[in-house]
Amino acid sequence: MLFRKLRFLRLCLLAGAFLVLFSLGVTREAFTQAEVPVSGRVKGLQGDPKQFVSVSLEGPGRYVAMTNAEGIFTIQSAIPGKYTVHVRQGDRVAVFTCDVGSSPVDLVVNW
Repeated sequence: MLFRKLRFLRLCLLAGAFLVLFSLGVTREAFTQAEVPVSGRVKGLQGDPKQFVSVSLEGPGRYVAMTNAEGIFTIQSAIPGKYTVHVRQGDRVAVFTCDVGSSPVDLVVNW
């Protein structure tokens, strides 16, 4: 009798943990993929580095970085995959798509 209660309790705990992870939107791929560093550069049409702009990535994960004086941004670790990238400076916004995990993310904005 005690063994059945313990087995039932263990099953309930596993089911509860699964529901919590499922409700948070965590997928199996998020656990199995190794995270990679992401870096890139934001430039204008004339090749001028865009200083201190916000770069946000939305996809398998969500990340935000700020460019430095040379227009370079770095995210220490991100889940590889396809992302929508928003580059913001004041009221200016540019939207891109990119694949994280293959190469640096170099972006050219039209301002």
